[in-house]
Amino acid sequence: MNGVAYVRIIRPSGCLMVSLIAVTGQLIASGGLPGISTVTSAFMTGFLMTASSFTINDYLDHEIDAINAPWRPIPSGLMTRDEALRLGVALGLMGSTVSLYTSAVACIVAVGSLLLSILYTVKGKYLGLMGHVMVAICIAASFIFGALTVTAGVTPLVLGVFTVSFLYVLGGELTQSISDIDGDLSKGVKSVAILWGRRAAAVGAAVCYVLTAFAGAAVSSVYGSGLGPYTLVFVFGTLSAVCFITLPLLRSPEEGTARAVRKRINNLAYIIIFVLLAVSLSTMSSAG
Repeated sequence: MNGVAYVRIIRPSGCLMVSLIAVTGQLIASGGLPGISTVTSAFMTGFLMTASSFTINDYLDHEIDAINAPWRPIPSGLMTRDEALRLGVALGLMGSTVSLYTSAVACIVAVGSLLLSILYTVKGKYLGLMGHVMVAICIAASFIFGALTVTAGVTPLVLGVFTVSFLYVLGGELTQSISDIDGDLSKGVKSVAILWGRRAAAVGAAVCYVLTAFAGAAVSSVYGSGLGPYTLVFVFGTLSAVCFITLPLLRSPEEGTARAVRKRINNLAYIIIFVLLAVSLSTMSSAG
């Protein structure tokens, strides 16, 4: 057993991001700090379900990864497909079990998101833009999952944040379709970059990123963000960063550029999530 392979295949950074999104959804929906057990169960559910999704995706996509990502555990020989399948199923079962400690509706959303991610790998990636939409829904739904662990329904504010996240992730998926084009072509995958070309995928990604910033501004202006006088500064700063990051992709929509842009966009997402968490916690502390 190669411990490094087991860590690498679950992509801890991606799991952590989804977990933090779920916790942010809790804070936004409750307007207060939930109990430690509620936060822990949501965090662990997000982490385990995402780890399962990544692992099962690698199990199913091993031939594509041999071209697009040969360094991953399965194509590099660090882990067998059978080991990956057993790990993915085990993680999914653990995540489903932990989700039972949240709420019935939240559990359904968590399990549904995992199943949708698997459906994407099996069928969705052959559906063009709809496939990318499926992935964006899976990740953005983490906000809704988190909200449903502390409330009986989804508020307009949570739906607004879901929309912002959806647009952001969709932009990332369109960017990823450019970097994955060689492996995708070998297996008949019908991504936007393949169906409509690299340039169209790059423009679509840039549009999604810009819409994300404007959607964030709209949500902030309607519901308030806790940033007070710094709201416009934060939104303008995010928009400027997005434009700066995506400009190279518009100039040269090639695989290497797409990988670099996707990495920077992910790093920016971490910053945004941490800012939202810090602001939410600060607001609650002041209110208390």
